[in-house]
Amino acid sequence: MEIATVAAVLNSYFQVLAAQDRLRIARGNVRIANDVYETVKLRFDVGTASGLDLQQQEAVLADQRAAIPPLEQNLRQTENLLAVLLGRSPG
Repeated sequence: MEIATVAAVLNSYFQVLAAQDRLRIARGNVRIANDVYETVKLRFDVGTASGLDLQQQEAVLADQRAAIPPLEQNLRQTENLLAVLLGRSPG
């Protein structure tokens, strides 16, 4: 029984680390998409990019932003599971 508990704790710990990495990467993707959007907007303002280019980058930025809430929720759930396994109060 002890081995199973230790294995579950270690598994949850590594899941937390992986979830943190995915969230960090997603936030970095949002920053990059926002930088690209700002560049395309500047190009649009001076007439070297089309409205379609701007709208496409807006969609990319929105997609990247939409990816963050599920990742945050997954991280919270995994952290709560780890807390329970360690005998701590979730949250």
